[in-house]
Amino acid sequence: SDVFEAFYTTKASGTGLGLWLVRRVVEDAGGSIAAGDRRGGGAVFTVTLPVARHERIRDVRVLLVEDDAALRAAAVKALEGCGARITAAVSGKDVELNDEEWGVAVLDYHLPDMDGIQIAARLAPGIPVLLVSGDPAAGVALAEVRERRAWYLPKPFEVDTYLDLVSLLVGAK
Repeated sequence: SDVFEAFYTTKASGTGLGLWLVRRVVEDAGGSIAAGDRRGGGAVFTVTLPVARHERIRDVRVLLVEDDAALRAAAVKALEGCGARITAAVSGKDVELNDEEWGVAVLDYHLPDMDGIQIAARLAPGIPVLLVSGDPAAGVALAEVRERRAWYLPKPFEVDTYLDLVSLLVGAK
């Protein structure tokens, strides 16, 4: 009999639902699970899961300009967790905008010197932009950089939504 079938058990007590449930969860995530014998007794379970959905961010050079220190730190942590290479700055004047070949620029709208739209306008053509702001005017302002792929993300936001949008922009060149 299959150890992954519902209600299968070799024990006197227990429902026999543990491995069945594990298989359901693993398969729902797009993976697979296999059982085998371990030398000397016992079992070995091998779980295979697909690559993380933010895989296309790996090794991408990301320009992050955000003046809120806590948000900047959280964004760096989330992006680095996906394998991105981050250059983080507090303002546009802290970065050589023309010199770099960015995979994507994540820009706050309201910044100390120039706003996110002004920074976007100075980037090389074709570099996609994610404009982040609590100000709905930022979404309207995106019309000024119509020639590049750009998206507006209102603050506050979920980290997964943020990473999803960065992934989409990186993949949409």
